[in-house]
Amino acid sequence: MEGDPFKQRYPPKRPKKAVLLASGDLDKIVADSRIHQIVEEEERALRERRESRLRESKELSAALSQRRQPGSELRKRQYALGTKYAKVELDRESKMEVRKNKVLEQAYKRLYEETDRVKYFKTAQSSDLAAKGRKDQMATRVSLKNEEERYDVQFLLGTLRDVDQYESEEQEKAMIKQENKKKNAENWIKRHNEILEKKSREKWEHLRDGYLIRDEDDRDLEKLAKKAEGEKEKMLNYKHSLEQQIKDKQALFDTHHRLEEAEDLKAKLFRDAKDDMKMEHQKIKERLDANKNYLRQRVANTLSDKDAKLRAKEKEILEKAVRAAEEKVRENKILKELEKTEAQEDIQKFYEQVVTAKQKKQYDDRLEDYQESRRIADNVDRLTKIEESKAHTHEDLEREAQHMQLHQIAKREVDRKGEEIEAIEDYMNHMRSLDNEEEMFQKYAQMEIEKCEGRGVDAYAMRKAARPGIGCGRGPLLEDRGHIRPRYYAAVWNPEDLTHVGQPKKHADTKSRLGFTLY
Repeated sequence: MEGDPFKQRYPPKRPKKAVLLASGDLDKIVADSRIHQIVEEEERALRERRESRLRESKELSAALSQRRQPGSELRKRQYALGTKYAKVELDRESKMEVRKNKVLEQAYKRLYEETDRVKYFKTAQSSDLAAKGRKDQMATRVSLKNEEERYDVQFLLGTLRDVDQYESEEQEKAMIKQENKKKNAENWIKRHNEILEKKSREKWEHLRDGYLIRDEDDRDLEKLAKKAEGEKEKMLNYKHSLEQQIKDKQALFDTHHRLEEAEDLKAKLFRDAKDDMKMEHQKIKERLDANKNYLRQRVANTLSDKDAKLRAKEKEILEKAVRAAEEKVRENKILKELEKTEAQEDIQKFYEQVVTAKQKKQYDDRLEDYQESRRIADNVDRLTKIEESKAHTHEDLEREAQHMQLHQIAKREVDRKGEEIEAIEDYMNHMRSLDNEEEMFQKYAQMEIEKCEGRGVDAYAMRKAARPGIGCGRGPLLEDRGHIRPRYYAAVWNPEDLTHVGQPKKHADTKSRLGFTLY
């Protein structure tokens, strides 16, 4: 089939042939490919924006549904704050009973102002008078929960329908574009054939008039026509192949670009973490090495001083011993000489006295050397103990600083939790003020509904406009918050306290209990 969209989108592959095109044709092909690329980029940007909007809508719906779960953090906080402020709520209710008349006057004065809430209620009241005959039809409606589900389904179906419609419109545009190209080509071929037929007809007329036309001219014309058709077919095939190559290269480039960005980011994070860890370990190692080297140097200096003093003492003792031995040898020689003489006894006594004095002096010197070495050893021990005590003191200081840092971290965490609790309390106070406004509106609405029922008017639409829920009354128009408006009863943490009509008595009730609802 010629109009098969699959064949148009994925044409059969044909063998590549050498194509010789003029510069004008090449410029035209390049310009067409650039235009096609720009159109594709615009379509891709539109598609990405649409997908991002759908993704954000899904994330918001998922977040809202997660907040509705019974075990969620919001429910836990609501329960904790509700139990904490139960006494405050009871006191507030007792005070509200005392100030009932004053509150009603303020409510009437405030409600009779032309606000969006009052306008919406008055519109429902006026439409209720004209819709009295729809009572049987309204009675057959489904419950509020079914309407909410139907609304969600309709919203999703509408979104899918819009997406399908957009895709179908884009496909139709592409098909129309292809058909226009095809029609242009057919018109060109048709005009070319008409020109050829006209020329041939004129030649046959000339032949009929007596002019001779050679067979070579016919063959040349046929060759030119075949050549033109072949060039046109080659140009189309080259254009299709060029467009497909551009698409494939663009997709491959985008894929490689994203992969390179992801790898670069991963490598950067890993390098940063590794560099930080290395720097921290290097600092710790340098600090420990410095402390060790300092202690080792002090001990080495002390021991080297002690060794030098001991070597000096040993050298001195050795010199004294050598001198003593030499003196003893001389004395022995003298004694031997004195023995030969008669006055040897007197000399011997004197010599013994001198030897005794020298021995006593030698003993005193040895005792003094021992005391000096002992004093040096005591000094070394004392210095070692001082250095050890300094090291222990430094460790204690580091431990105390670490403890202070941990204490500061814990204090900051407590302050952050306190700020979160204050934010939750502010949110609950805001929701409580919305409850007050809803209570005043309900009293005013109840009075109007009773008046209508007393006159025999169906008040279904008025009740629906006066209660929260899907398709029902909306709250006051506040500042723009992204089409997310506040709902009343959002600060009510117990579902049994909900007083509007048709509220299910369970935890997983409706979106109005969350405080915000998508319109």
